[in-house]
Amino acid sequence: MSAPLAVLAKNGVTALVGRTLANRLAVPLVSINPLLAPNEMAHILGDCGSVDLLVEEQLHAVAEDALRMTGTQAPTLLLSDAEPLEEEQELLYLGASRGRFAPEDIGATLIYTSGTTGAPKGCLRTADQEYARARELISTYSISERDQQLLACPLAHSAPGIFVRAAHAAGASSVILARFRAPHFWRVCKRLRRAFFFLVPTQYLRLLEGYQSESVPESVRVCIVAGAPLPARLHRNLIQWLGPKRLWQFYGSSETGTISIAPPGSPVDASVGLLAPDVELEIRDESGVLCTPGDIGEMFVRSPTVMSGYRGHSAATGFVSVGDLGYQDKGGRLFLVDRMHDTIITGGVNVYPAEVEAALLSHEDVRGAVVVGLQDEDWGQRVVALVATSQPCTAKALREHCRPILARYKIPKEVHFFELDEMPIGASGKPLRRSARAMLL
Repeated sequence: MSAPLAVLAKNGVTALVGRTLANRLAVPLVSINPLLAPNEMAHILGDCGSVDLLVEEQLHAVAEDALRMTGTQAPTLLLSDAEPLEEEQELLYLGASRGRFAPEDIGATLIYTSGTTGAPKGCLRTADQEYARARELISTYSISERDQQLLACPLAHSAPGIFVRAAHAAGASSVILARFRAPHFWRVCKRLRRAFFFLVPTQYLRLLEGYQSESVPESVRVCIVAGAPLPARLHRNLIQWLGPKRLWQFYGSSETGTISIAPPGSPVDASVGLLAPDVELEIRDESGVLCTPGDIGEMFVRSPTVMSGYRGHSAATGFVSVGDLGYQDKGGRLFLVDRMHDTIITGGVNVYPAEVEAALLSHEDVRGAVVVGLQDEDWGQRVVALVATSQPCTAKALREHCRPILARYKIPKEVHFFELDEMPIGASGKPLRRSARAMLL
């Protein structure tokens, strides 16, 4: 693999320029989330093998901190003078003028995502695989040059990144916001002539809270939801507000691309729809035997959009699993049950309990820590910590301790204190997360 180009940028011109530059150089793009702490960025920079880091000037200081922490040959720091979008600004990204596009127009990516130990792993997607993802999105949602995409999710994330590239390739324009703020999003949405957008459930909830009494503009064509479980009550309220023909749900991952799709008119239940085109799914029990319809097992996927493999690991061959558990009914509808590796999805973003536990345990008074995700009406799941300390301590003090170590969304929203011998920790020292959840419910 050619050395990738790493880009550290908020939503704005630099993020788009980084993608174009990586394509011109024919190298994978590593988009680093600017919300990460410097040590988290350092892990990515040290692992990905990048020789160049393109960074916005406003993020120069945090980039230098991360580079000092890598402990390896640091990439060359390339400063961009393009400023990120301010809160009430928007950026119009025009679609490609030509009607056809090729894999090199989409480009390869190295996306850092879940690892069972909590350390992010680089998910390599070739230009052909990203091209297949883009074509699938264009076909599913009938994206054309007449459309305007409203994008308010971080471009550093996998789904927004491919949505903006697919829209551009199809000739559609994208109106990019600095971040999601319901009032600004709604004002811009009402101005667009033929709109579609992708949001996570928490963002849809914010729109409902503010604007459920208002009619959705007729110009809004497609509303897409993914990134976290969609609670049934929110699902019903969205259909009532958006109408019966707008809401699409999909399920997938950075490793696999789209796995299943639930188009408008799908039943309001726990299903995430039917398999997307060209997707093959095997659900296997603990012994590796294929499950019959209705039986829960680990899901393995094969499709043209499945990644090449994780950086530093063997290439992906055949079926790939990201550790999700689920089942299919006799009609082929897919249902998610749990995440095999206990990844927490809060507001559409993955949080890995092991890294939160490590941050808590780095506090001098913490003797034990177990982190789990609990269901939350606003966030899908919220990060909750069970902690044992040697000295009296407060939740506020532990959160302050975590701030320089973890991204803000990873810091526990709740901290519960227990005696060490009460902690849900097995004889081998491993957290017993199922027991931890039972203690809190």
